[in-house]
Amino acid sequence: MNSTSSFQTGQIQENRVIRDILLYVSPILLCIGTVGNCLAFYVLSGIKSKTSTYFFLAALALMDLCVLYIGLCRLWVAQLTGFDVKDTSNVLCKLVIFVGYVSSYSSTWLIVAVTLERCIAVRKPLKVLLICKYVRAKYVVAAIIGMACLANVHFFWTISLTDINGSLLCSASIQCVTWIDRIWPWIDAVIYSVSPFIILITLNTLMIIKVCKAKRKRQSLHESQNRSGREKAAKLPLMLLTISITFLLTTLPLNAVVISGRFWISFSEGNGHIYLYTLMKNVTELIMYVNHSINFFLYSATGKKFRTKLKGIFRQWR
Repeated sequence: MNSTSSFQTGQIQENRVIRDILLYVSPILLCIGTVGNCLAFYVLSGIKSKTSTYFFLAALALMDLCVLYIGLCRLWVAQLTGFDVKDTSNVLCKLVIFVGYVSSYSSTWLIVAVTLERCIAVRKPLKVLLICKYVRAKYVVAAIIGMACLANVHFFWTISLTDINGSLLCSASIQCVTWIDRIWPWIDAVIYSVSPFIILITLNTLMIIKVCKAKRKRQSLHESQNRSGREKAAKLPLMLLTISITFLLTTLPLNAVVISGRFWISFSEGNGHIYLYTLMKNVTELIMYVNHSINFFLYSATGKKFRTKLKGIFRQWR
């Protein structure tokens, strides 16, 4: 077998691996994410609370559903049919990318918002009902979505249907290639992954410090009252820290691949590098979608009130 035939065989195998990953992993994540987020929204919207926590989490479930269906479902259908809705018209090209980014950013910053609220609850428990009101949460959610729209409004002129090797594909406009391929990935990484993670780690650190101080004070004063309540409070920072680390592990790899891949392909020779980059991008993209699929299980594992409400709903359905 000559080198050309070997290369073509390797190329076919790499394409098959990428296709199989998208075909078989995507529907699993879609099923898990759809059931989980729908149940989470139903349960969370039914919990009566004077603070904004459950409103934020219910909004997060809706945004996660948007991310899964605008992003993951579209990719899966494209692999099944060879048809990507964003490549059908210039309007859909801009709209699909815009809404996909807006829902992703909104989901991320809703996690930041609920963590900030819990930080206030731990550090300033007497003021939480004054600061973190349920009504005020609606304005916060609107502000988060509004800022996400402003950050991504550029897509309405920086991308369009572009002729690539004789096919019309949704890609960077000719005059905006440098912006989309070189500059925007860095900005996207900062907004979607790096900045939220730094904020989340800071807030969780503040909560852990507060809980540790309260624990030492309790031990020194030999307090026995309210022990169970304070032990529950101690579990909260660990849970939010776990969410923060999970968020980083599932979102940062994609940003790293996109940023490094652009330079890697530019300074590499041969199509093999392009296929390897495509494989890595698809794998890390699926890992990113895991972040938008598993919140229901985190709530079930760590939220007593959530579990109680969920059990009550299941009893009603029987």
